[in-house]
Amino acid sequence: MQTPNRFKWTLRAVACAALLASGAAYAQSNEPIQPIEPFKVINPAMVELGKKLYFDPRLSKSGVLS
Repeated sequence: MQTPNRFKWTLRAVACAALLASGAAYAQSNEPIQPIEPFKVINPAMVELGKKLYFDPRLSKSGVLS
């Protein structure tokens, strides 16, 4: 009487494992592809301001290097 119960338990465990594995494979196959973000328009005035701030030696610790 012990063997049929063990067989049923094993069969249920294998079925659950198969369902979990197939669910994970299904989720991975339906993963949406993220679109690439559109190129942002560069403002030339902001680029020039960034260059001035980056190369400004007054913003450095020693005041010599930018």
